[in-house]
Amino acid sequence: MKYIVSVSVLFILLMGIGAFVCGCNNGSVSSYTTGLERYDLTDSEIANLKPKAEAGDEKSATKLMFYYGLVKRDQVESEHWRKIAEH
Repeated sequence: MKYIVSVSVLFILLMGIGAFVCGCNNGSVSSYTTGLERYDLTDSEIANLKPKAEAGDEKSATKLMFYYGLVKRDQVESEHWRKIAEH
């Protein structure tokens, strides 16, 4: 019986800690992130990066490669920028 009470108390504590850590945003999941946000680009950033990448800027081409590959899931476009980045 003592074991069941201990496990129950531990479970309740862990659930409380989990709710606190998650920051339960009134049931909203808008604060949830996947980590891919760092690769997202605005239209103006894309317009700025493309000419630089086409001129041989490896960093710009790499940013575009990740944007198209991870955010847009466009593997054809991502591969295009990967080839430019490696030259």
